Amino acid sequence: MVTLSANWLTEGHIDFEYKKYLLLAYLQQVDANFQKVKLYPDLQDLVHHFHNLLGYKRQVEAIKQEFPKEVTAVDFENFALKFRAVIEDSSIMNELTEIVEFSLPVLEQKLKEGKEIYHWIENQLRIYPVGLQSVNLESGVVILGMKQANEACVYQYKVTLFESAQDRYRGVSFSLLEQVQKSPFMTYESLKQGLMRKHGVLNFSTTFLIQSETQIPLQESLLPVVKRHFMQFLATQS
Repeated sequence: MVTLSANWLTEGHIDFEYKKYLLLAYLQQVDANFQKVKLYPDLQDLVHHFHNLLGYKRQVEAIKQEFPKEVTAVDFENFALKFRAVIEDSSIMNELTEIVEFSLPVLEQKLKEGKEIYHWIENQLRIYPVGLQSVNLESGVVILGMKQANEACVYQYKVTLFESAQDRYRGVSFSLLEQVQKSPFMTYESLKQGLMRKHGVLNFSTTFLIQSETQIPLQESLLPVVKRHFMQFLATQS
């Protein structure tokens, strides 16, 4: 499996052709996964690589603004002075700049493709309450399945609050309870009743069915997208 180190830009041999080869080999692997509708962890890694390069570019530009400059010409027509930086870029810095300028649009294009797949998966999802629901949506059970499939995954979910120095935000955690086989004649209400008898101590008063209209890889795509989509759904219910 081809991966790209978080410090791929600056570690090892700094050469445009070499770094271009590393990046394109990595993106070829990402593309192969996207063709199989496998988004994660590639999509998350692409976001990190793109923002790391963008941050590097902005820092370099900010530093250049602080370099001492000398006047090279006077534009009397526009009443402006033209400057040249006294400190010139080194060959390594020029090489890094070339690598970054090539890499940013390539990564951005692959990110766009990944986001399109993400939204396509999101559009395949349907959420239904199963039986009577509690007014408390902070915790409960999610039955995750795919249409025309007999197998479903049952998860306990819990809404959690995260705090950072800048903000507070909510997330949702899923804990696998069990995988179940559902016959074509079994309703999800009867499945819920059976789960309640088996796991009586758990909170089944709030139970949702999340169903995908198409077959999607569970761990690499469906489950990560479901978590985000379900959190958005819960926010609309409060």
